[in-house]
Amino acid sequence: MFLASLFYSFLILLLLSFILPESEIISNIAATGVFISILALIVGLIKPRLVLPMGHYQTRRKVLYTYIYLFFICFFMVGFLGEAQVAQPTKTKEKSTEMLAAAEDKKNKQIALEEKDKEDEKLKVQEETDKKEAEREAQEQAAAKQEAERKAQEQAAAKQEAERKAQEQAAAKQEAERKAQEQAAAKQEAERKAQEQAAAKQEAERKAQEQAAAKQEAERKTQTAKQSTGTSGNGEAFVNDPSDDKESNLSCKGQIKGNMNSKIYHMPDGAYYDKTQDDIQWFCSPEEAEKAGFRASQR
Repeated sequence: MFLASLFYSFLILLLLSFILPESEIISNIAATGVFISILALIVGLIKPRLVLPMGHYQTRRKVLYTYIYLFFICFFMVGFLGEAQVAQPTKTKEKSTEMLAAAEDKKNKQIALEEKDKEDEKLKVQEETDKKEAEREAQEQAAAKQEAERKAQEQAAAKQEAERKAQEQAAAKQEAERKAQEQAAAKQEAERKAQEQAAAKQEAERKAQEQAAAKQEAERKTQTAKQSTGTSGNGEAFVNDPSDDKESNLSCKGQIKGNMNSKIYHMPDGAYYDKTQDDIQWFCSPEEAEKAGFRASQR
């Protein structure tokens, strides 16, 4: 499409040259086409995208093919209209030189602009790098601060745990001491009870022995009393046969009855004197009855 457009442009210029053979406009247009083709060729070999339409393959080969064709077409027009250009060769040359100088200046400006863009890009990249580095350092510092705080918290927690364990150990020690004291007290209490039980056992044995001795003594006295048949002339007490009556056993005046079961003696004027008839031990005096372990009747 682009080459077809160039071809149609060439035909239009050719028709104009026949219609206006004496006009300088056609020659100037052709010369301008030569200059533009050369300038576009130089710029396109450096930056193809600056001289090629959008949407096409923007390569140096495309630039070369396109603007070589344009250069030849315009150059042919200049040669075809040579007579008009011979009259003013110096002026055309100067214009071409000016145009080349302008193209060169434009190229230099473009290069300078590109270099400036590169410098700006470098500065921008450097600024972004410095910013990222600063952010990274800030993040590292924040992370280091958090790590330090975490370690401080862990140390505080470890200290609290150690104090708690120390308190638990102290409490356990106190509990063990308390239990040991309780066990010692319980042991002492058990020993005391054992001693009390032993003492009680000894006391019971002693009482049993005393009771046995008292029983033996009582049995001995009973046998001794039973063996006596009365009171001798010297005033000793005697035990009568329960079937005997009072008168048959009188051996002394003021006969006193003693009940061997109750150990109570009765005077002749006592309320129970006549009622006491069995298991009687006779005495001649209260002193004799009391000496034998009897007590006086209340009536």
